Amino acid sequence: KTLEDRQQMVTWLVEQKDFQMPIVLDTLDDTLMRAYNAWPIRLYILRAGNIVYQGKQGPFGYAPDEVDEALNNLLS
Repeated sequence: KTLEDRQQMVTWLVEQKDFQMPIVLDTLDDTLMRAYNAWPIRLYILRAGNIVYQGKQGPFGYAPDEVDEALNNLLS
């Protein structure tokens, strides 16, 4: 809902999931989404060039518990 909320999620991902990759945080006005025509909003997790998780169309289809489970499966 706020840029701070987005920043907190990124911090959580980096700290809890030990992400070793760049994460891009878009502004609340979705500048990057528009610049790269990233619509519909959808979260993907890739591993070795393969899609290992594909979320539903956001923002209403976001399921943080599913994302967490997918990330935990990658780490186990």
